[in-house]
Amino acid sequence: MLFYRKWSIGKISKFIPLLILFMVIVNIIAVSFIGLIYITINENENQAGDYFRSFNKYALLVSNSGGEVSEEILTCYNELSVRISDMSLRQSEAAIMTPPKYTDNSSQEQYLEELRKNAAVVRANLSSAVRLSYVRTFAMLIVSIIMNIFLAMLMLIGRSSLQKYIGDMSSGLEYLKKVLKYENQPDFKRKESNIIEIEQLNEAIFNLSNDVGYNRKLIEKGIHGNLNLLLEDLFNSFRKRMPCDRIALAFIDSGGTLTAETAVTSYTHLHLEPGFRESLDSTSLNQLTMSLEARIINDLPSYAKEREVSKSTRLILSEGIKSSITAPMVFNGKCIGFLFVSSKEKDAYNTEMLNYSMRVLNLLKQKIYIEFLLQEVIAETSNSFVGLMEEKDNETSAHILRMSRYSYIIARSYHEHISPLSPRFMREILLFSPLHDIGKVGTPDAILLKKGPLDSGEMDIMKDHVDTGRRVIEKMNDRLFNIVSSPLMKTAVEIIAGHHEKYNGAGYPLGQKEGDIPLAGRIVALADVFDALTSKRPYKEAYSIEKALGIIETDMAGSFDPYVVRAFLHGMPEIKDTYDEFKEI
Repeated sequence: MLFYRKWSIGKISKFIPLLILFMVIVNIIAVSFIGLIYITINENENQAGDYFRSFNKYALLVSNSGGEVSEEILTCYNELSVRISDMSLRQSEAAIMTPPKYTDNSSQEQYLEELRKNAAVVRANLSSAVRLSYVRTFAMLIVSIIMNIFLAMLMLIGRSSLQKYIGDMSSGLEYLKKVLKYENQPDFKRKESNIIEIEQLNEAIFNLSNDVGYNRKLIEKGIHGNLNLLLEDLFNSFRKRMPCDRIALAFIDSGGTLTAETAVTSYTHLHLEPGFRESLDSTSLNQLTMSLEARIINDLPSYAKEREVSKSTRLILSEGIKSSITAPMVFNGKCIGFLFVSSKEKDAYNTEMLNYSMRVLNLLKQKIYIEFLLQEVIAETSNSFVGLMEEKDNETSAHILRMSRYSYIIARSYHEHISPLSPRFMREILLFSPLHDIGKVGTPDAILLKKGPLDSGEMDIMKDHVDTGRRVIEKMNDRLFNIVSSPLMKTAVEIIAGHHEKYNGAGYPLGQKEGDIPLAGRIVALADVFDALTSKRPYKEAYSIEKALGIIETDMAGSFDPYVVRAFLHGMPEIKDTYDEFKEI
């Protein structure tokens, strides 16, 4: 186990005591064997000494017997037999002698020769047994020495590894403390280690260091003034840590309505769009507002089959979402909204990812809410400008509502069929398109409210409304830019400055053409003209949608971006629905 590329201190700490115990037991057994063998050698030597003394006495009596067996010889033989029975089995078998039965000198000599052979065999066997015992003793001694050397090496390795483990853990924890106290700028360099615990600590510190560094950057960026910008940063952060195809925010208003605020996705076609509203009571999110706990759904299709789900869930499913994390945004024990992290993969999320989502939300929730409030203030300010314009102009609020919806539909259709656009851009088209004629607040009433056609001088004055509106919003944008980190009204300026420009360069105030005209201006220009054609004016009746389309495609050919016209035609079913819903009677 010690020789694996990765190993665990936890497992080694369990393994080493058992190994030490095993080696101690082996040492005890070896020493016991050595002691036993030593005792056996001494016992054999003592028995052999007694045996050979009796044997020599017996051989001497036989040699001096004169060919006759005496009582003394028989007595000595019996004593020798007793000695033989006390010896070990191997020696006693070799020492077995026949009783003395000789009757003359010749048979006596033969018996003596037999005794000499017997003594030689006993000596040889005894010598062999002693050598074998010493070999066993040496072997046990070698085993004991090897075990002790191995034990010493194991203790040295364990001590060295433990010192490295403690050192690495201490340095890692010290770095971690400094990062959490913001004493260090996070720049942790992850290093390979052969200790699993150190590798895990390195991985945890590396991730946390990245998180702290990234969160610090988010905090230090200041106020974006737009939730889309903040959410784009969060989206990139989440994609580095977990599967993420969609990240979104929704807020709860005082009436218990949940509004989808903004979303950033890895795909282009959204079904659950910003601005979608739904009663909180009709969703399962109502439970989370009471528990204030985040949740994971790792198989959204199966979840939807098992129960009646809300319309927003069905829209998410139609986008291909299969897993989601829902994290409540809580202030003073009250849920004001949710962060949604979603994936097109099943079983995409675990508890660690949920906890990460909650940590990020808790760190940034005040910033998110400030961004949301600032965005709402800007929206209300824009609505106030529009209301001011309605008081002065003869254009109705229905016109403002229709052309802003038309503009949004065209932008979304452009996003789906021509080229991807950011959710922020499409939202700003909806929010700021009503400001397109804000400069008319500076146009004299005599010209603005004139029933008949304008002469050339009056038309020049009327055209000044573009520059007037642009200057007002640019000044507002410049002042906001001193507070926030991005130009919040940039799209509004582009709409105001570009909605009377023509694709062929025949428009005003700058005579821009084609791609020099900002896309926002090109989109709102078409929406504004279409609504003007299909609406009643003091100087004309409302044209039908078909006649308006004919004028746009033939009489005004070249005035509009052909790609914007194509997007407009793709979105015509929704445009007709908007026209029917908000047309003036």
